Amino acid sequence: MTLEETQPSAELDCPFWHRERVPITAERDGLYGTFFDTLNETIGTWAEARLPEEGVYASLFAFFQEAADRLEGISSGDWRGPGRPARPRRFDPRPDDERIRLWARTNGYLVNDRGRIPASIREAYEVSQR
Repeated sequence: MTLEETQPSAELDCPFWHRERVPITAERDGLYGTFFDTLNETIGTWAEARLPEEGVYASLFAFFQEAADRLEGISSGDWRGPGRPARPRRFDPRPDDERIRLWARTNGYLVNDRGRIPASIREAYEVSQR
């Protein structure tokens, strides 16, 4: 925001930065990063010498899901770098995922029909099977 306030964009109808964009990650130099757009609730990116790109992730959940998958070592297969939208990912479910989902719903846990099963639910399932 400081850059936009000190050096406003030439186009008043299309400023470089909007107050509705909340930065959530950034490189140390601040030239690359990710923001949450509070108006449309999507995640976008910015990069040096490019306009911010909106809608890179459909939601904050999708962004954190990707981060969690990368931390767990599950590759999306998309290593094109920041600012480029990821293509839809397809994961083969683990053989016991459906069993865990059924157990979780039966025991009052909220779990999605697809995607990663949270580690806390997976651990609770394993404990219940002992």
